[in-house]
Amino acid sequence: MDDKDETTTQDFAHVQKQRINQSPEPLKEEELNGADLELGPRATYITTGAAAGISQEHRDYLLQRHGTLDLDPIPSMDPADPYNWPTWRKNANLVCVAFHAMMTTFTASAIIPVYEYIAVDLDCSIQTASYLTSLQICILGFAPLFWKPISNRYGRRPVWFVSTIGSLLFNVGCALCHSYSSMAVCRAFNAFFISPAIAIGSGVVVETYFKRQRGKYMGIWTLLVTLGPPAGPFFMGFVGYQTGNYRWIYWILAMVNGLQFICYIFFGPETRYIRQGVRHAGSAFKQEFLTFKRIDPMPLDPWEFLHPLSLVRYASILVPTLAYTIVFGFTSVLLTVEIPQLFVPKFGFNPQQIGLQFLGMIVGSLIGEQLAGRGSDFWMNKRARKMGGDRRPPAEHRLWLSYGGFLLTMVGLLVFGIRLEQAPQGHWNVTPIVGIAIAAAGNQVVTTVIVTYAVDCHTEHAASIGVFVNVIRSTWGFIGPFWFPDMLAGLGPSGSGGVMAGVIFACSWLPIALLHWRGEGWRDRKAAVSAQEAQAEYPNMITSAERLQQALDSFLWDHRLLQQRKAAFENCEHERVAGEQALIFEHAALAVREALVVAQQQTTRNEYLAKGKQYRGSLAVVKYAPSSARFLELPGELRNAIYRYAIVNDNDNPIDAVIDHATAYFPSRDRYPRAFFKASHRQPSLASVCRQPPLREERVPTTLG
Repeated sequence: MDDKDETTTQDFAHVQKQRINQSPEPLKEEELNGADLELGPRATYITTGAAAGISQEHRDYLLQRHGTLDLDPIPSMDPADPYNWPTWRKNANLVCVAFHAMMTTFTASAIIPVYEYIAVDLDCSIQTASYLTSLQICILGFAPLFWKPISNRYGRRPVWFVSTIGSLLFNVGCALCHSYSSMAVCRAFNAFFISPAIAIGSGVVVETYFKRQRGKYMGIWTLLVTLGPPAGPFFMGFVGYQTGNYRWIYWILAMVNGLQFICYIFFGPETRYIRQGVRHAGSAFKQEFLTFKRIDPMPLDPWEFLHPLSLVRYASILVPTLAYTIVFGFTSVLLTVEIPQLFVPKFGFNPQQIGLQFLGMIVGSLIGEQLAGRGSDFWMNKRARKMGGDRRPPAEHRLWLSYGGFLLTMVGLLVFGIRLEQAPQGHWNVTPIVGIAIAAAGNQVVTTVIVTYAVDCHTEHAASIGVFVNVIRSTWGFIGPFWFPDMLAGLGPSGSGGVMAGVIFACSWLPIALLHWRGEGWRDRKAAVSAQEAQAEYPNMITSAERLQQALDSFLWDHRLLQQRKAAFENCEHERVAGEQALIFEHAALAVREALVVAQQQTTRNEYLAKGKQYRGSLAVVKYAPSSARFLELPGELRNAIYRYAIVNDNDNPIDAVIDHATAYFPSRDRYPRAFFKASHRQPSLASVCRQPPLREERVPTTLG
């Protein structure tokens, strides 16, 4: 709308609603679980609330490219922006990344059918040969802690290249090794290099697909990750048996890594794209395929490498993780690693026959994912409808479905153990494999429900929950093979099945039941996150005052325009301006005060006073407030306005200045309708403000400073 146009009250209200009053929904778990979203001045994620502030040229581009402005998040006008890619390019990139994620666990489990061959060749026991798999499981758990921050700074594409080339070289090394120790070293480095897709893959989905598409495409990535452990021995069992030389498994894995490298050259463009605050130079092709320099100039904080481990103090993250880890250890680890040690002596199977035993786990995992994914959404949506549809059910409601997963796992392990022990020597039957399929289905249900629950409870940590879960379960998976054989030898398959079912009931089912009962109360009493956590989750919050100043007018209304149109609102103009100005500052004050409380909770009074400006100045807003629940619920424009106000007006104590403004123009919260302070944080309409009693006669500010 041009400044010279004649403006009515309704017109102005419409403009203000577009520019200020947008209330986009908070980011959901699928966005945050990508781990690499930054909000604020230099952002990779632009919410729908920013759509009203884009230029007409930008609108025309989006309409031409996508046919609609109903896009979340909002793409830029750059063809190199992954959201603007054609569908075939997005899908080709997803196939590369999802297949890469599958190869992480595929590689670890590929040698399971040939443990006997390895034991003979390297002069070790079958149990010792199995440690070559458990070693990789351990490395796969901790390596993503390294790769995730690196890819945030330098981009995904260089990491994919380093990953595939490194994996290729160490697979070749494994094929050429003739001692157990040298093969173990090569397997360890291979796991380190192949691991990035476990940590980055879900983030790539978030960086490439719009919110409305992510459920479908995230499912593709998750499915391939799930199929990795059973698919490895299923296919490589044929290779080991038909060639008679287990080293061909390593050669084929190296060939696959080389093929991955070639596919990334042509079909794996860079998906790490910062949409605000960074100038993109060069053609789209150069940005997507030929850029191998640092993308994010933010300093690399060592804390970012360790941050996921700090989640151990949250009961609603730790308890589900431990419960799931117990199930994972018995189903995904024991039922894969120990199959050769159980089936070869009893049935005399060759590697090809060993590989076929994993078909039950593949089928069970596919069925379990269908039950857990669709069933979980149906369960929560049904509960929401019963509650009237105006609010979401508590996260603990989802845990009801986990009990079915625990039950399936326990039954499957019992069926597997009992039927395996009852099978005559040398006479195989399918019933133990049916037990494996039942246990695998239960494991998949538990996985989906438990991890989703943790993300529901702590969306502010969604970027780190997946890494935390992976570290804990992989550590347990590494330890298990050292004592699984002793348990099976001492108790037999039947007794071991009973012990495993009992452990799951005591260490998984009962803790989840306690969490179901008390979890919401525990979570409500938990303090907000600390400064380091906020910085780790949103590493690009802090930026220069110059960049903030340039973007300031995009998020705050033009006060000169308000004054020019003052006559159109007669006696209501002063109240409206003061009221809406006060509401902005009131939100700022609430967020800042909450941030300072967090600061005081995280350090002693003496430390707090010694740090002075660091906590009282603008950095406190950027480091603390963005992580608070109240702040994350604010509209995107309002959050950005607070960032900019705090830094652009930096002085001896800018936070006090914000609070002073709130006090001056909004002396009493009770003087304004409480409806304006509901969770949605919508700004007041013009008509509702005019109906309120006049605020005390103060000057109408012409600037925010």
